[in-house]
Amino acid sequence: MAVAAGATGWRAVLVASAGGVFLAALAVGAFVRDRPANVEDRPAGADSGTDHDSLREVLAGARRVLSDVDTWLMGVLLFLVIGLNFTVVGLWGVPYIVNLYDVPVSTAATTVLAANVGFALGSPLFGAVSDRTGRRTEVILGSCVVFLLAYGVIFLTVTPPLVVVSAALFVGMGVTGGASVAYTVAKERHAADSGAATGTINGMAYFGAAVFPAVMGAALDAYWTGAVVDGARAYTAQGYRVAFGVVAAGGVVAVLCAAALHVRVRRRERAAATASAPSDD
Repeated sequence: MAVAAGATGWRAVLVASAGGVFLAALAVGAFVRDRPANVEDRPAGADSGTDHDSLREVLAGARRVLSDVDTWLMGVLLFLVIGLNFTVVGLWGVPYIVNLYDVPVSTAATTVLAANVGFALGSPLFGAVSDRTGRRTEVILGSCVVFLLAYGVIFLTVTPPLVVVSAALFVGMGVTGGASVAYTVAKERHAADSGAATGTINGMAYFGAAVFPAVMGAALDAYWTGAVVDGARAYTAQGYRVAFGVVAAGGVVAVLCAAALHVRVRRRERAAATASAPSDD
């Protein structure tokens, strides 16, 4: 998109993007159905099919989901991992590279593109690992640890070689797929309310994508040099250290949430195994 914008201007790129989204919306409206036409074809546990009962069932499910500590642990870690990743990759990554490495926007955008490649590869990879091993919370915890380490490198060094930045963004965004195994954990935890469970933690995740641009922007604005480069404010290296410090601090909290989730899930599994074990009597 950066290359296209350089060649044709932002207006043409945004109009083309809007047209693509509009066509996708028309396709959804034309082909996607809310529920099977026949009652007998609906999956077990589906709602009654009437608007009044559906709303009541959804609200009851939401209450059950929100009363579970696991929901909040998963929601907070996704709020941090997804919110911070999208803020860096979607907003501040390119200005950071242009500003501190003195390279063209196209070069910076190509470097940041590695993050989205990681995101595309990470989701199916970590999903497959989780399914084959059955180690869901371990995948989530490990992903949060790697997220912290990847962005910690940039926080500590600020301007490592550009290839290191690209690798850190690739890894940091790639492990979002591992953290997203939380959607599966939420669905399995609340099988009867799977829609409410996944919708709730998904809402928390993308709320992070709305909050952190403002948080990181406020942190950076304190270090504005007064210059504007390619339409974006230029900040000092210390400003970017502070910004990536916000990401690293979020990574620490995400690791703590993932560790607490892992302990709680394992504790329940041990209790269930003990309860189902045959008695010596």
